[in-house]
Amino acid sequence: MLAPFAKGLQIEFVLGLLVLARATMQLYYGFKVRRWGHVIGSYMGMGSILMSNVSVACATVLLLDPISDHGLTPIVLSAYLLLSGVLDILHAFELRPVPGWASIIAGGLVAMVMAFVVWSGWAFAGDHVYGLALGACFIAASGALILLGLISRAVAKSATAVPVESGLNQQTA
Repeated sequence: MLAPFAKGLQIEFVLGLLVLARATMQLYYGFKVRRWGHVIGSYMGMGSILMSNVSVACATVLLLDPISDHGLTPIVLSAYLLLSGVLDILHAFELRPVPGWASIIAGGLVAMVMAFVVWSGWAFAGDHVYGLALGACFIAASGALILLGLISRAVAKSATAVPVESGLNQQTA
């Protein structure tokens, strides 16, 4: 009877560490970005710092409140996922000129759907639903950023490629 309880504690501890790692990366990104965005509360800069603070709060609940019968965990986790999704979508609209920006919207929508899944009561199915929700959110966001990076790299390579047989290099006789 103790094994499921211990497994639940382990899952919430690992999830708390993952969210805390994301908080650290979000805070670094928030201070690294020089442009704070054209919209107040946007994801670039200030929004990233806001998201890191929310991530720390969520990680604190996951790390320190696993034995309280999960009363606070689904509320904080669904709020975290919802805010993450909304801010990801704001970030996508700021990246509109960049090819592949719509993949960030897809990641934000996945986070919002997972917030609904946790909030709707599926969380009573067990701790594995928390892991599923956070895992889907992290995978969607990571996949979107990888796709955005690959597309941006391809665009940058094609922009720097100089045609060898251009008319500018030929001399007229």
